[in-house]
Amino acid sequence: MHCASCGFANQLESQFCEECGAKLVRACPGCGREVRPSAKFCPACGTPLTGQSSAPRLPSQASHPEPPLRYTPKHLAERILAEQAAMEARGAIDGERKTITALFADLKGSTALIEGLDLEDARSIIDPALQLMMDAVHRYEGYVAQALGDGILALFGAPIAHEDHPQRALYAALRMQEEMRRYADRLREQGRPPLLMRVGVNTGEVVVRSIRKEDLHTDYVPVGHSINLAARMEQLAVPGSILVTEQSDKLTAGYFEFKALGKTQIKGVEEPLKVYEVIGAGPLRTRLQVAARTLADPSSLALALFGAASFHQVRREGQETQEQAEALLRLSTEQGFPFWVAWGTILQGWALAEQGQGEEGIAQMRHGLTASQATGTELQRSYWLALLAEVYGKAGQAEAGLAALTEALTVVDNTGERSYEAEVYRLKGELTLAQSSVQRLASSVQKEAEECFHKAIEIARKQQAKSLELRAVMSLSRLWQNQGKKDEARQMLAKIYGWFTEGFDTKDLQEAKALLEKLT
Repeated sequence: MHCASCGFANQLESQFCEECGAKLVRACPGCGREVRPSAKFCPACGTPLTGQSSAPRLPSQASHPEPPLRYTPKHLAERILAEQAAMEARGAIDGERKTITALFADLKGSTALIEGLDLEDARSIIDPALQLMMDAVHRYEGYVAQALGDGILALFGAPIAHEDHPQRALYAALRMQEEMRRYADRLREQGRPPLLMRVGVNTGEVVVRSIRKEDLHTDYVPVGHSINLAARMEQLAVPGSILVTEQSDKLTAGYFEFKALGKTQIKGVEEPLKVYEVIGAGPLRTRLQVAARTLADPSSLALALFGAASFHQVRREGQETQEQAEALLRLSTEQGFPFWVAWGTILQGWALAEQGQGEEGIAQMRHGLTASQATGTELQRSYWLALLAEVYGKAGQAEAGLAALTEALTVVDNTGERSYEAEVYRLKGELTLAQSSVQRLASSVQKEAEECFHKAIEIARKQQAKSLELRAVMSLSRLWQNQGKKDEARQMLAKIYGWFTEGFDTKDLQEAKALLEKLT
């Protein structure tokens, strides 16, 4: 038995290391749990324990891996603790049953890579690979339950709740493999053997019993084979691939491209199970898009595509907005839907501008606005004008942007359409400041802009439009920051930022977090 602390090869019956005196513990290679010497399978994840490799194990592969608090980002740690507080408030003494998606990932080739190296040098090679695994999990707000010597176990859907946890797990898996390929290329350039990674995923149930506040360790009990099957998928995977069970495949159909690998017999499971390999991300990103694909009625499909494009626009995702807007334009042009052609053109123009093609985007948006007006409708015109003003501002055409906002406010007064009124006032404040560097220094100009920001915040709060309130608060915080009122800015921004419990991958919340850090 090899020592987890120094790597020395001890006799199988040894209880303490002959080299360093550390206690020898047999640990499951799948989940890191301590197991009895006579065990043939891990009682936690079902990983076979017979025929384990006798290769030296790295220190963090011991039965006492680092606590999650050490590697969990602060914003996710806060949400995990908030979930524990919510469980306590609900009186869930015996825990709560939750559907989750489990992900196992481990490295292949690590033994050959570290052969002949001391432990410090070995860790300098393996740790970056582990970090990129954890970064991918955290990017999609998953929870790294265990970080082992050359792999991780992650949970999506608990303790941080997400309805789309199967999709998040697979996006994280794809990102891991992409980053691992880059890292392997760097190792090749250094003349080292490449590292490859296997990933296994399954969706099932666990009972979350408690979350320890001192280290974020989550005490959970798998229901049936929920964790075991993810471990088995990882073991079956060819290095460089991602395997999932039929359950995960069904829940993510349309979001990803899969290759059916047929059925395989899994120990402990009576019937052979279907196994699928994840080939890549599919063309669909939202439930609305997936539902739209099944619609036979062209007008319903156009509405669904517009909804998908608008969703991405609100999230300020240029490329995704463009993809859905172009799909809407193709369909609407074929079917003769002038209304949807106009709106698709506006969204396509905004997407182009968001990706750096400002002049082309402005021209496209103006064309779409004219086409929309030609249909005889004023619906959403204030919204479209606000988007045009935003694009004008980014192109350095503040005066043209202010003119568009003046028209937008007139439309608001005439139609009573106020869903985007807060953003109109926020943009008016921003463009007022942006008119010229000289004017920006004038206190009267700053006062006018500040009044616009306060007006935007007031409207957003009345409408309970938290995302629009966040944008307006950020604008006012930046102004106050320049005026030397950092404490007031930080307190105001921290309050609205703290309201959010998800969506931390959006540009708005990422910018809010960065601004908070500058104000601290």
